[in-house]
Amino acid sequence: TNQRLFVADMYNHRVLVFDLSSGISNGMDAAYVLGQADFESNAAATTQSGLNYPNGLAYDSSTQRLFVADTYNNRVLIFDLSSGITNGMEAADLLGQLDDDWNPVYTKNGVNNSPNRLGFSHPRDNVIDPANHRLFVADTYNNRVLVFNLDADNNLQDRIADYVLGQ
Repeated sequence: TNQRLFVADMYNHRVLVFDLSSGISNGMDAAYVLGQADFESNAAATTQSGLNYPNGLAYDSSTQRLFVADTYNNRVLIFDLSSGITNGMEAADLLGQLDDDWNPVYTKNGVNNSPNRLGFSHPRDNVIDPANHRLFVADTYNNRVLVFNLDADNNLQDRIADYVLGQ
């Protein structure tokens, strides 16, 4: 869908986006990069556009949102690609790093070693269940999977996990 291939490039702290609309060729270059301002940069960052060891990727073609498990920032960044993609674009939302009113804090990367419904400890992967409107996030160091309910259009209902599996 949308003729895109997303690749987590963990050690370069970025996600490469390949445009496959014209086909695939050996050695083709990525069209865009998320997590870095350009293709030459590779620094880890805790910002609204930065990544630190991105791992699992989940793309929802109905909303054109990309969910990135940003492992060392202990969060899941959510990129809204419905208006297009630009190099180094900012995330539209996040899970795992919230203030006291449960709003996103993009400059925080603390580990949630006291497991609760709000944070993660090294999330490694995530997957969207579009039929049942759920997002599953593997919260690796807390030995669990957090489940977030989505609305009928697969948008987050809130930033608080609705279920926990494994604990």
